[in-house]
Amino acid sequence: MKRILRKTIPSLLVLASLGQSVFAADEKKPERALDLQYGKVLFEFYQQRYYGALTDISIGELRNNITHHGDHPQVLKGGMLLSYGMVDEAKRIFENLLEGKVTPEVRNQAWFYLGKVYYQMRKWENAKSSFQRVDRELLEDSDSELLEEYFYLQGQTALGLEDLNAAEEFLQPLPKDSYWRAYLEYNLALNQRKAGDLDAALRRLASVSAPTPQDEDDPNEFYALSDRISLTTGVLRMEQNDYAGAMTEFRKVRISGPWSDQALFGYALAASNSGEFGLAIQSLQTLSSKQAANPIIQESHFAIGYVYEQLGQKVKALNAYANAVTQYQESLRLLETNIAELDEDRLFDSLEFGGDPELHITRLDDDNIRVDEYGRLDVRPATYSLAHLVAQEEFQRVLKELRELTILQNTLNEWLRKVDSFDVMIDTRKIAREERIRETREKMTSLDADRIRAQRDALAQVIAEGEASGDGPYFLTEDQLGYRAIIERSRRTIELMRQDPDWAEDVPEYEEKLRRMEGFLNWTVSEEFPQRLWEAKQELAALDTALKEYSLRSVRINNLIAKSEQLETLEQRVDSAKPRLLELNDQVRRALTRAKTTVSDMARDELLRQRDQVNYYMTSAKLARTRLSDELLDGEGGGL
Repeated sequence: MKRILRKTIPSLLVLASLGQSVFAADEKKPERALDLQYGKVLFEFYQQRYYGALTDISIGELRNNITHHGDHPQVLKGGMLLSYGMVDEAKRIFENLLEGKVTPEVRNQAWFYLGKVYYQMRKWENAKSSFQRVDRELLEDSDSELLEEYFYLQGQTALGLEDLNAAEEFLQPLPKDSYWRAYLEYNLALNQRKAGDLDAALRRLASVSAPTPQDEDDPNEFYALSDRISLTTGVLRMEQNDYAGAMTEFRKVRISGPWSDQALFGYALAASNSGEFGLAIQSLQTLSSKQAANPIIQESHFAIGYVYEQLGQKVKALNAYANAVTQYQESLRLLETNIAELDEDRLFDSLEFGGDPELHITRLDDDNIRVDEYGRLDVRPATYSLAHLVAQEEFQRVLKELRELTILQNTLNEWLRKVDSFDVMIDTRKIAREERIRETREKMTSLDADRIRAQRDALAQVIAEGEASGDGPYFLTEDQLGYRAIIERSRRTIELMRQDPDWAEDVPEYEEKLRRMEGFLNWTVSEEFPQRLWEAKQELAALDTALKEYSLRSVRINNLIAKSEQLETLEQRVDSAKPRLLELNDQVRRALTRAKTTVSDMARDELLRQRDQVNYYMTSAKLARTRLSDELLDGEGGGL
């Protein structure tokens, strides 16, 4: 069946092939993911990390950042939910797609997967109705291997409805070298046998053939299917009392295969019924020499005594029954020990999960565990006592659920750790931001913006007036201002001298000196005017720069305050997320506890069932041993 499971993933991979079956004929089909979020979804999907893919799709839906791929993400999501056994959720998605306006390709795929949902729910009429709505030609154009699964599912649905003729019709289009055909034909044979038509069932089994494995295929599936066909044919031959034909079929089963024990026991029964007790003894002794808790092996211990009785060798029969009692007692001892010591750790130590053959994988969340396209784990029992349990669909379902819950718990724990890290990060950022705000405010205070602005405005006015007049006095230095003050005092002194008769005659001389002094000052100021104007403008530019820096720091501090508000919003989100994560984690923990209890109870019930079965065998062996002992003691044993 592994090959079939490998061939079911192309149906989703075709959906995942970008642009296919999503865009209308006149739309350009993209060759790559057009949305980054959807690229993440496909990466997780192709890595068979379906939980991560579903999570990323949900995030994309929440953030509305998957917008360029039509309805394809919903088809993909529905297919993955279906693989998880979440048939109700998958059903809602496909029904919503069918109610909306979608392309013919998407509608066709939705009908197919909706039929598959009903098939898994064993709602045969609904499955039949959905499959009938699928356009066969359109499906064939999209993927021929999906078409093979389509015929297989229709045939299986017909068998569920006990319509063998319809199942026969769906068998015909399947290629001869298809595993889908081999399994459907085999199941059809079983249903023919169930209907009481042994001849038709045998003819059907004779036509079933496992496809020859190709280089990339696992040959074990080919051999296992061939063994199963031979074993079933042998059983049907026995039902027809064709013991020679049954023995021929049982001999075809590989001694190293998974059905060898059933074949050996069936061969022994057929040989015994045909009177070939020697061959029966050989087969049973080969079977009983195996050290396993297989019920067939357990039964073989008793069967050896029975065959010896049929041969009239009652002493050997007595010894065989005594040996059977010993074997059963040892089996009961081991079973009682396993039952008493059974817990979660011991249970998983008794299971071998597929993956790296050099690793002994017992942790359900180990990334090395192989998972098929339906989420089923590749698991094998380390002891035969759990083989029947592992083969049950219900156990596989609970085990798959347990794995997903374990992974979910790990994810929630990781998120909780991240939330704690966010708390530390936010506190650190708050401290750093408050320190930056304090430092910025201190620098702004030191700048004294109002004083600088007043100085700047006054200087700008001086420059404007000086440029307008073109007069140098607007830019006198301190020395020049002092020199000018001396000139003004000298002018007032000369006026006083002019009024005093004693000094009046000296006034012209002093006026000449004053004129020269004033002329020298004006000439110096005029010469230095361009430089003084340039220096004033430089000072004005420096004041403008200081004011601009003040403005930038003002904006910065406002931004820091605004970001502080954003940080507070993030802090609120983190604070609100933690209780929700804790609640989810508690729900997952309770679900995990229930799942673990269910798995342990199933294992315990299986061991108790085996204990009851071994007790029955032991009681029968003890009764037979006692009966034969009495017969031999009474002299009726026919020669000791």
